[in-house]
Amino acid sequence: MIICAFDCSSQSCSAAVYQDGKILSSLYQNTGLTHSQTLLVKIERALADAGISIQEVDNLALPVGPGSFTGIKIGAATAKGLAFAGNIPCIALSSLEAAAANLYTGHVAAVMDARRNQFYAAFFHNQNGLPQRLMPDRQVSAQELASLLPPDTVITGDGAKLFCTLHPCFRPAPEHAQFIDAAKVAFLAAAGHGKTVDALDLRPVYIRPPQAERERLEKLQKGALS
Repeated sequence: MIICAFDCSSQSCSAAVYQDGKILSSLYQNTGLTHSQTLLVKIERALADAGISIQEVDNLALPVGPGSFTGIKIGAATAKGLAFAGNIPCIALSSLEAAAANLYTGHVAAVMDARRNQFYAAFFHNQNGLPQRLMPDRQVSAQELASLLPPDTVITGDGAKLFCTLHPCFRPAPEHAQFIDAAKVAFLAAAGHGKTVDALDLRPVYIRPPQAERERLEKLQKGALS
């Protein structure tokens, strides 16, 4: 099986090519450049470095949220374009599960900054680098999340530093293990994690509406009350 995995659902951008149990190529970037500038370049380079054409790929694998609204859209749109052109099935994964896969064993909470004093979070127990879910993806306050986690939980994800600053009784994962890596996405997909869908059914997962939609609803509510 050949999997082309990629991610731009949070701060970092990465792409990897997996075949029969090993990563053939992997590219990672976390420089602040927009994902629209970097994602497709990473995918093309990863395929070229692996000596694999897009026509040979059996599955595309990517996290579809929660995370950056713009990043999730870019990832989903890129996957749809590649999948439609090559009739390639997509494996959609949770961004939080992909972040949790950075840790090999033990209790892991994947946390992303959702702004407005909220976090996207999920809780897992990892075995051999594969997260076993103990809590669904959700939006929670830092205080509520801290009350749900056992004290030995390691915090990963792009919100790890902020959460551990607010609740220093928890320890963050090493910085290099706080951001999603497409190589881990590929291993998760190969292990049966995620949901296989065709390009038409691939959808971003937001948990809460995007800011523009929230502002539109707020205006409608104010208009109804006036």
